[in-house]
Amino acid sequence: AKQIARQTVSQGAPDGSKDASVGPSERTAVDEALRLADLWLDGVTSMPSGSVSTVAWSRAEWVEASLPAWQQLVDPVAERVGLAMGDVLPEEMQAMAGPLIGMMRSMGGAMFGQQIGQAVGVLAGEVVGSTDIGLPLGPA
Repeated sequence: AKQIARQTVSQGAPDGSKDASVGPSERTAVDEALRLADLWLDGVTSMPSGSVSTVAWSRAEWVEASLPAWQQLVDPVAERVGLAMGDVLPEEMQAMAGPLIGMMRSMGGAMFGQQIGQAVGVLAGEVVGSTDIGLPLGPA
C-alpha cells in the first residue's frame, strides 16, 4: 500500500498538477494563517482551538505522515479480507485446494493493500488538512 500511494502521488493529481515541496515561506504562511484564525475565533467561540502545532505538507509528505494512522485503521480489515478470500470456498474445495488457500489469503490482502494505496495516493492530491476525511491523520 505504501509503495502504491507513493507512485500515485509521483504521477500527479487528476487535474495534472505535480507534487511541489512546501518551502519555508509557505510553512510560515500556514503558521501565521492558523494563528490569525485562532485569534479571530477565540473571541467568538467558547471552544478552545485544539491545535497545538502547525504543519504544512506536500502530497508526498502527507502520505508519509498519515501512513501510520492508515495502517492502524486498515491492517485489521486487510487481515480479515485475506482470511475471507480463503474461506470463500466450500469445505470440499478447501480440502482439494490445500496450499492454494494460503496463496488466496495472501492475494486477498495484497489486493486490498493496492486499493488502499491507490486511495491514499489520490486523497493526497485532494486534502488540505489532516482532518478533511473525518479521521485525525496528523498531529493535533
